[in-house]
Amino acid sequence: MALIFLVTCMDYHYETQPIPNPISYYLHQNPASFHKFEVLVNHFIELIVPFFCFGPWRIARHIAGTLQVFFQILLIISGNLSVLNWITIGPALWCFDDSYPLYRYLFKREIFMNINFNGIRQRIKYLRSIIKLIIFSLIIYLSIDPVLNLFSRYQRMNSSFDRLNLVNTYGAFGSVGKIRDEVIISGCNRSSIEQCNHDNAWLEYEFSCKPGKIDRAPCFSAPYHRRLTWQLWFAAMQNLQYNPWLVHLMTHLLASDQYSPVNVVLSVGGNPFPDVPPRFIKADLYRYKFTSLNSGDKNWWVRSNPQPYSPILTLGSPQLKSIFRQMEWKMPKVPMRS
Repeated sequence: MALIFLVTCMDYHYETQPIPNPISYYLHQNPASFHKFEVLVNHFIELIVPFFCFGPWRIARHIAGTLQVFFQILLIISGNLSVLNWITIGPALWCFDDSYPLYRYLFKREIFMNINFNGIRQRIKYLRSIIKLIIFSLIIYLSIDPVLNLFSRYQRMNSSFDRLNLVNTYGAFGSVGKIRDEVIISGCNRSSIEQCNHDNAWLEYEFSCKPGKIDRAPCFSAPYHRRLTWQLWFAAMQNLQYNPWLVHLMTHLLASDQYSPVNVVLSVGGNPFPDVPPRFIKADLYRYKFTSLNSGDKNWWVRSNPQPYSPILTLGSPQLKSIFRQMEWKMPKVPMRS
């Protein structure tokens, strides 16, 4: 039963990752059996293949490096994970030498073949194999604690397990979530909150590459890192009290300062108040799920279960001024209205 649970994470990954792309949507539609196969392949490449990258056998290093690069390319295609997978390809290139078939095709080696090293080449080969075998054994020994950490209920992320920091754990996420919640920020320009609610006059802000409107397709952005979208993804997993920066963002949206970096963000997203900033602003939490290809729904997302994430804010409220004083922020100026 535990094994079945361990191989279900790909049922949710494509839908709940920070910034899905259009390919993520279609990969999510695959049957559960295919997702289980993906998990097993992922465990093989991440837990077993890396040891062969340090092995003393050239062909094993070539195969391990090829699998690592191919695996990272698949991750690049399946989601917008910033530069993480691009820079992971870098260390994998060290698995290849001038005997790798692709290298022999790209670079001619004839100029080295006629050099006579008088037996030095063979002695260096044996010495190098011994050194590689020692490093291979050392890496296996030092990896015991990091591997046990991977199976721990409370994983340590971005930590070292030895005094020399030779073998560590790296990663952006320690687990895969089963649900996707999104923080949706909306504003209203009516004279009172009652009118905003009664007339359903709340207009939503659209941030670039962030799930918002259910009919808007996911985007491609990697290797560019859309930091605000990532931060909003993290914020949806916590309460507002753990994300005071979001109050700062919403306040600048209220002020609509032309020199604020907020306007740069909105210029590539969608600002529902291009001329006059809103009087009121709020954030709600929605549950998002991919639609099914078999449902006939032409939207990319379906959302439900709206819940208040923040109180309704206005620039003149004592509550907002109190927050700015506590955080020692500078309160933006109240915008002029016609």
